Amino acid sequence: VGRQLKRWRRQVEAGGVRDLPVHAELFERLAAAQPPERARPALAHGDYRFDNTVLADDFGICAVLDWELCTTGDPIADFAWSLQYWADPGDEMSFLQDPPTLLDTFMRRSDYLRMYEQRSGFDLSDLPYYHAFSWWKQASIVEGAYARRLQGATGGMGASGDVASIATRVDNMLDHAAALASDAGI
Repeated sequence: VGRQLKRWRRQVEAGGVRDLPVHAELFERLAAAQPPERARPALAHGDYRFDNTVLADDFGICAVLDWELCTTGDPIADFAWSLQYWADPGDEMSFLQDPPTLLDTFMRRSDYLRMYEQRSGFDLSDLPYYHAFSWWKQASIVEGAYARRLQGATGGMGASGDVASIATRVDNMLDHAAALASDAGI
């Protein structure tokens, strides 16, 4: 996580298209509150989410795609990243505009958490940290897409819509990450 914190801070600073005090403040808070490294790091996908999986007829995952961001690290960080895409009814924030998990056929996030904890055997007590970190990282990525959009490039993660709406989206993600961090005592 420490490597990722530094990487995404550098990326945002290198883009340098606007001042983001919440991003800088959250970096400091997250860096100071990093959970201890797990004794056994694991292979981490880096972008684990629905649209990077292939489902079998029974809806079980039969393949995971797009491994270009994989590294060794804390598997809880990978799991927390997927939570941005797993919205529940009534959530104020979801990365996806129309998340499939809102359908009645999907389990609720609490069931997803319980299932992950049971199957992985991991202690999820640090999950609130990783959830806040994931939203901060996501905001960092979309801020990069925003910076490229201002320079005339098109496309990229979260870069649909006009530039003002992309900036607003980044600001909302940072506010959400800050609220999650505060709720976690960070």
